[in-house]
Amino acid sequence: MKAYWIDRETNMAKIVETNGKLDQLYRMCHCDCIDIAVRYIDGIPLNFVVDDEGLLKEDAMFSVFDVHGEPQLAGSVVVFACDAEDDDLSGLGGMEIEALVNHTVMTLMTDFTSRTILVVDEF
Repeated sequence: MKAYWIDRETNMAKIVETNGKLDQLYRMCHCDCIDIAVRYIDGIPLNFVVDDEGLLKEDAMFSVFDVHGEPQLAGSVVVFACDAEDDDLSGLGGMEIEALVNHTVMTLMTDFTSRTILVVDEF
């Protein structure tokens, strides 16, 4: 299934094919324990798979901010569609991909590094 991956190790964002299994998600998020957070882009609910301890790390690199610039999620993220019936991970469709691409930006951070980030609706 299609997912959107922001990889903090390469600072790249791209559409990927994934099986959505835990071992693959651990590798993509560079962690041993994941969490799934729902955020919205243009009113579309999306599942964000993240490092469960990403916010606790001393060198946390935020990947997702809300429209007011408030940090939401840290570390690498893998984004899936929400299954309307049971909130399971689902492959992205054209509408979700377009929204994700349109809300991904390269920004200059306060430490003068550039970072690929995703901007979500107000939480």
